[in-house]
Amino acid sequence: MTKKKNISKKKNNSYLRLVILLILILIIVSSFIYIIYYNYIVLDYKEVYADVSIGRSLGMSADNDALWFGIITPGSKSKKEVYISFPEKVIVKTKCEGNISTLIEVNKNNFILEPNITETLEFTVSAPEDAEYGKYNGTVKIYFLRPSLFS
Repeated sequence: MTKKKNISKKKNNSYLRLVILLILILIIVSSFIYIIYYNYIVLDYKEVYADVSIGRSLGMSADNDALWFGIITPGSKSKKEVYISFPEKVIVKTKCEGNISTLIEVNKNNFILEPNITETLEFTVSAPEDAEYGKYNGTVKIYFLRPSLFS
């Protein structure tokens, strides 16, 4: 009879341990999912066309519907500014795609933008001395992300 009690106690103990372990795993996994989900919520997203030509002479573009850098010569630069604002606190991240992405840089990236404050993003296209003549284009994506729980 004592053997049966010991076996049933061991079974109850192992079931209890298993239940506690499963609950702990569930809490840890759900916490990680919540933190990752919360950190990567895109509140808004803007996509802007970007274009530059590398040639023998300089040319400018005054349009403001995209990042038109005009014509630059090898070894030169062109700059454009974009003004951004958002009604709530966000993290701003930029990403450039296309063959222009090797030529373009932004002065600020991955920064916190306070509510209703206007920030200036300055995009600079630089053509190396050995750059090939031609047209380079792509898109600049500006993401407005929910701030981290820890910022």
